[in-house]
Amino acid sequence: MRAKTNRLRALKGFNLIELVIAIVVIGILSKVVIAKYMGFSTTARLSAVKNLTAIVISAKNDAQARCIATSGCYGNGITFQLTINGVSYQMVNGYPASGDNGGTEIDQLVAAPAIFTIIKESPWTYWQLSSAPSPANCYVAYEAASSSAVPPLIVSATTGC
Repeated sequence: MRAKTNRLRALKGFNLIELVIAIVVIGILSKVVIAKYMGFSTTARLSAVKNLTAIVISAKNDAQARCIATSGCYGNGITFQLTINGVSYQMVNGYPASGDNGGTEIDQLVAAPAIFTIIKESPWTYWQLSSAPSPANCYVAYEAASSSAVPPLIVSATTGC
């Protein structure tokens, strides 16, 4: 009889304390996992902005080099239409134009991923990370050169990423 009672007690299931402990452990583990995931998301957004900054710099350098190699393109106060791979890009002072000048500018030279939204506010061109908690503070920005002696300004903001 005693063996039968022990067997029934063993098959009964969890008691209240065991269930509470299991729920607490699951809660703690979920908080740790969510915190880790949030950290990865932030890191991914920061990396996207950093990578796009490098792409903008590379596009600017490539266009500038092609402009220097093209007669009449490079110089102070010069606006020039530079053809690259069959597309005419607006160059100002030997660098790609920015903002909304009505031409094909830096935003067309940069192969930005679709996760970025392009905003053209003269004299700036912005690439905002759409998925950021605060896209207005998670961006890469480009301002055209004010002269051939002063290169374009390329900045990034990551406080909203």
